[in-house]
Amino acid sequence: RLTEGTFYVTAAIEMESSVALVGAGAGTIIEKNCNDYAIEAVGGAGSELTGVQLRDITVTRDSGDTNDVALIWFTYADSSSITDVTCRAAYSYSIRAYLCDGIRIQGCEADYTGGGTGVMYAIWANTCTSALIVACYVHGGSSTDTFYGLVSTGTGVLIQGNSVANLQGNVVCGIISNGAESTVVNN
Repeated sequence: RLTEGTFYVTAAIEMESSVALVGAGAGTIIEKNCNDYAIEAVGGAGSELTGVQLRDITVTRDSGDTNDVALIWFTYADSSSITDVTCRAAYSYSIRAYLCDGIRIQGCEADYTGGGTGVMYAIWANTCTSALIVACYVHGGSSTDTFYGLVSTGTGVLIQGNSVANLQGNVVCGIISNGAESTVVNN
């Protein structure tokens, strides 16, 4: 468990199966300044991570860090959760989950004030099955290109009770679900 305070990272915090990184709320800040993720959970086909938990923290980047990588990157991290996490000033992605079956992204905030200028994805559950994106809030961003708020490209995903506001770009997409048997409700 992390206490309140700012923790500076120059390489990704690497999560493992059945490990929880828990902060004390918004006052626990992970600030990255590197060409890497702030936090990553990386498994592989046949060697998936399971039960990774990230909750009650704020993740951001140093203003001089213009590396086009996500603040939080989970791949092959099944039955994992990202809960009550605030991402601030991401340069491109705030939270990206790829091939994470049963992942739960809940109560998260993506604040893009001071973010990047290219294609932006706030929260993207990419090729995840049976995922939940619930009660998240994306706001405050502008891009010279396309800005995506919440995106799901998996099967059986529930996107519920989310809010997307004040995004600007050449093309702005608030919530996109492009997968079979997925549900978008009460957003």
